Amino acid sequence: MRPILQGTVLLNANVAFLAIPSVDPGSGPGNHTRSPVQVASYISIVTSVGSVVIGLLLLRQHRTKPQDSADEVVSHYLISHPYLFTHCDQRLCVE
Repeated sequence: MRPILQGTVLLNANVAFLAIPSVDPGSGPGNHTRSPVQVASYISIVTSVGSVVIGLLLLRQHRTKPQDSADEVVSHYLISHPYLFTHCDQRLCVE
């Protein structure tokens, strides 16, 4: 959820930056050039939108996954992090 929020904040900042009249004076009849700052801001807008969309898709996929039972979670941690259960105090260790 945090990367989605960061992407929307960055998107808002880029759009607000381009709304400043001195940054984007508009494209007149003969003015079709953009400054490097404008091009970088446009690229940042596109990547921010892509980041938000991908983040929302991943969040949707994660939320539709059924929840694991407590036994499955414990077995996953025993397999992936065995050191957590080998170097512990007897009061905290589950055997």
